[in-house]
Amino acid sequence: MTTFKIFGRGAESVDRTRRVLGRACFLSGLDTVDFIVRTLEPNGYNIAYVNADKELAPKYPEACDYVVALDEKFPSKMLDDMKDGSVIFSGGIEKIASKKFRVKSHLVNAPDNKEMALLGGLTKDFSKVSIKSMKAAIEEELGHEKSPQAAFDEGYKSVK
Repeated sequence: MTTFKIFGRGAESVDRTRRVLGRACFLSGLDTVDFIVRTLEPNGYNIAYVNADKELAPKYPEACDYVVALDEKFPSKMLDDMKDGSVIFSGGIEKIASKKFRVKSHLVNAPDNKEMALLGGLTKDFSKVSIKSMKAAIEEELGHEKSPQAAFDEGYKSVK
């Protein structure tokens, strides 16, 4: 099973990113379970998880394979429940390091629509979700606006 963690302060942007990623995984033929966890602290972070696999057994999220960091700040709790070899996509954090395990971080060019740019970068790295499925999910969840699609394309191009 592949587990994605979406981490940010804005509940709406975390939820929008979760919906698009979950829908794209589903459209790519993966069983998908997604949910959001809101913290009760003032200015607390919101965390969403998307689990995707060919067949999902009902269970809580395992250690994360991918993290989509929507904030420019880097709180240490973002690294909670990650595994060795995790991949982090960020629009503002240059290099992320951990003493506990290896992580690979990608700085994604995210000028306007950061969430969709980060999903573009993630799509380039995670081959089980197709570009076609991700673009269809963006259209289904966010409408026919050109801005999210253009941001997705920009993010996809920025990951090497």
